[in-house]
Amino acid sequence: MRLRATAGMPDFPLTAEFLEQERAALGEDAYKREYLGIPAGAHTSPFTWELFDRAICVTPPLAPVGAALLPDADVPRAAPNPFRSLSTARLFR
Repeated sequence: MRLRATAGMPDFPLTAEFLEQERAALGEDAYKREYLGIPAGAHTSPFTWELFDRAICVTPPLAPVGAALLPDADVPRAAPNPFRSLSTARLFR
């Protein structure tokens, strides 16, 4: 079941004056989304340009690279397995 209550329907509880104030305060796109149920257009994005710039910016690491990540392909290194001490009996009770 779908219910729809938009500003253009009869018996809408908000006055026309209030809706005009909201349209002026929110802008056309936000008003359509909030009171008419029309989703925002393709020109809007949940991501800001600042966030996009930060995502594509290449920055050096804050700490020096550890020995395990150094490009030393000739020397194999064993990495400890942190899950080795877990018992499967405790996991599937």
